[in-house]
Amino acid sequence: ILYRRRIYPIMGGVYMWYRRPLALFEKFYLESYITCWDERWFYAVQKFSKKNGQDAAIGIARMAFVDKGKVLSPESFMQQLNIHVSHNMDAEQTGVLRQWVDADRNFEKKLERILEDWKEVKKVA
Repeated sequence: ILYRRRIYPIMGGVYMWYRRPLALFEKFYLESYITCWDERWFYAVQKFSKKNGQDAAIGIARMAFVDKGKVLSPESFMQQLNIHVSHNMDAEQTGVLRQWVDADRNFEKKLERILEDWKEVKKVA
């Protein structure tokens, strides 16, 4: 359905734990499910598994969907696809996601300062 409507996903951030390596061109399985959403993003758990069933990596992804060049809010996305779901997050999910979002914002601010400093250094050189 998404392909026909030319709606595609974008990633806004990923936090990944790598457990076992995948060899170059090794086939793997990817399981992904949306656990919750806020006013802008969906949050999904993604698991990469080897063919023998061993977990290779597991992570949390922040993602959105784009339609005609515009990022859709989760509410708009679900309305377009006629999906009716209640917005339920338990306290643990909310706490873990909030910590990740806050840490990500802090990292982004620090990275912006580093890039600004780098631009100044580059001007002097």
